[in-house]
Amino acid sequence: MMKIAIMADNADNFVKPRSEGLNRMLSKTGVESKVFYQGLRFLDCPEPVNKLDSSGVLKMARSLKNKFSNPVGKFLDQTWKELESYDVMVVVETVPTAYLKYQLQRIEEVRKRFPKMPVVLYSSIYLSTLGEWIGFLKEGNDYHGFIKGSGHFGLERYDWHLIGSATTENPMPAGFQPLTVIGCDINDGSLFPEQQEFRALIDFERPNHMHERAIQIMALEKTKTPYTVLHGRYPMAEIRKIYRQTSIYFLAHLEAFGLPIAEVQACGGLIFTPYARWAWAHFDKPDLTVPGEGPLSDNFRVYENDLDRLCNMIEEARKEFDAKRNLEIFLSQDGKFLNGDQNKLSEFLSGLASGNIHSQLHKEHEKLNALIETKP
Repeated sequence: MMKIAIMADNADNFVKPRSEGLNRMLSKTGVESKVFYQGLRFLDCPEPVNKLDSSGVLKMARSLKNKFSNPVGKFLDQTWKELESYDVMVVVETVPTAYLKYQLQRIEEVRKRFPKMPVVLYSSIYLSTLGEWIGFLKEGNDYHGFIKGSGHFGLERYDWHLIGSATTENPMPAGFQPLTVIGCDINDGSLFPEQQEFRALIDFERPNHMHERAIQIMALEKTKTPYTVLHGRYPMAEIRKIYRQTSIYFLAHLEAFGLPIAEVQACGGLIFTPYARWAWAHFDKPDLTVPGEGPLSDNFRVYENDLDRLCNMIEEARKEFDAKRNLEIFLSQDGKFLNGDQNKLSEFLSGLASGNIHSQLHKEHEKLNALIETKP
């Protein structure tokens, strides 16, 4: 039986729910899998190193004895040992972190130690549809202080890509792409309608979009709509309780995927956005090679950052609000973002079983980077 290691972390962010969702999806297929909650730490954690003193004499930073008595050395050794029994490694990360040479540095060592183990990325979005990212990664532009250096990895770092959504405004390169769109399973039992009143939720503040935020607040005040504004950090249980009590959710900026967009809909809420493109991963575009926007599901309200229009939409939503109906719309139109796409996951597993997806496939992907339409 195939065994799949899911490399994740235990923080209250997007990685943990996506990893646990993938684990649930795999269990439904009969495949044995495990979430390594320290998996990303393992891939990032430096080995105990040797150092040279000023005279050039080699000094061990840690002796061999200390290496295995030291918690870091013991953790690394135990993880290496456990990975020996797995056939596939899935790394749960996103762009650009998944491709930076100074992140997840142990991936390349995994390939050396386990040359028959395919390395797969499970990400919210796909590099080939993100246009500008390949330029920043390869050319080394400093993207808002986020990317340092040049010559980072592109599609060639992974043998395959599992993707939540491959939809953006940018066109997908025509022809073969090493990806399977499986959506995401976030249905862990903590997402369901629990609204006590018609209440709005405003996402975390983004300094570059204070004008849009001001219009949201003015509209809510004008329509006398109760609202909550997100600040600071929230444990997963607390933020999902807030989502369960939310009727309308306001985006604060352009989202890469925006897991809360799916989480709020799973709780029967509506999504309000000043611009359709702020939710581009949720476009319904049958042909991804065509550039431009696509339609959003019936749970979205796009108000073009117009105050009067937004006020009217809030009033209309209040009169017609039905959490159960909104959840049904989510299931019927975007169900792959709640329960995942089991058929697509099975296609991926069939590719592994047949050998079409294998540990050397990444070497063939370098040429695909040149097909990505970059933006300055």
